[in-house]
Amino acid sequence: YDYEGLDSLVPLAEELTKHNKNYKFLLVGDGPARSALEEKIHARRLKSQFILTGRVPHKNVHDYYALCDAMIYPRKSMRLTETTTPLKPLEAMASGKLVFLTDIGGHKELAVNHETAIFIPQNMEPEETAKRIDSHLDAKNLQEEIIKNAYEYVKDVRCADSVAKNYYIF
Repeated sequence: YDYEGLDSLVPLAEELTKHNKNYKFLLVGDGPARSALEEKIHARRLKSQFILTGRVPHKNVHDYYALCDAMIYPRKSMRLTETTTPLKPLEAMASGKLVFLTDIGGHKELAVNHETAIFIPQNMEPEETAKRIDSHLDAKNLQEEIIKNAYEYVKDVRCADSVAKNYYIF
């Protein structure tokens, strides 16, 4: 969907390519924004930077996480994304991935910047975003600490048993 902000990955990929970065973007899923996204990728001659799988069975999603070094969730700000907490970043955190999130309301409920994820300001220019991503991927010690914190957070605070404890009445 358009609100996922995946179209912002195209200029980001273009910026990373300028700096001879060998990044690949794996997009798993499908939806109404896919054709416009494919057109944008094609128009900027970035087809080699993107892999679009289409829909996959949920039981295989973990296999796709295993292929990635980090996950980027560039959601756009709108009422839906400001008030709805998405589950996909939690899956990525539980899978031991470094997670980059736009600094919108739904994401801010999931993570703490530089503790459990890295926030990217939603209107940051692609050049600055590329620099921020590069610097965090190069900082292995910080990356390992954030990944560890995120995993512990999901396990201790966001898993079903932990959440259910908040509702026990006896």
